[in-house]
This record gives sequence, C-alpha cells and structure tokens, in this order.
Amino acid sequence: MTLAVVAAPASDTVDLGALYAETSIGEIFDQLDRELVGLVPVKTRLREIAALLLVERARRSLGLVSCTRSSFDQVTCSTG
Repeated sequence: MTLAVVAAPASDTVDLGALYAETSIGEIFDQLDRELVGLVPVKTRLREIAALLLVERARRSLGLVSCTRSSFDQVTCSTG
C-alpha cells in the first residue's frame, strides 16, 4: 500500500470534540452500555472503529489523504 502525505496549512484545525458531538456517537454508545450487559471486548472494538472513522472524517475535511480499509477482516466471531 502506498500512502501520499499532503501537508495541511498550519492554520487549519479540526475540533474533534465538536465533530464527535455532531455524530451523536456518544449517545449511541451510552445506549449500548445500558442495553447490553458485558461484551466489553466488542464494545471496545466498536469504540476503536468509531474513533478511526472520526479521524478519517477530520482528515478528509482538511484535504488530507485518507487511509481507508475494510475493518470486516478484523472482526472475528465464535460460532460455538
């Protein structure tokens, strides 16, 4: 995989807190915590994916190259 690095002007900034609030993802995770008991590894992985997607959105808003790849290959499920 080849990545191109594009420097953004120093004056460009992204408020990740505001971006997080715009998505309402905090409310979704609060509901997930209330309604599903346990599943800590699953909830942790979902938070990691959400954080990655938030950073990707911030990078795109600055015109930076986004490194996207499918996360499905990282999800493993037990059938037993």
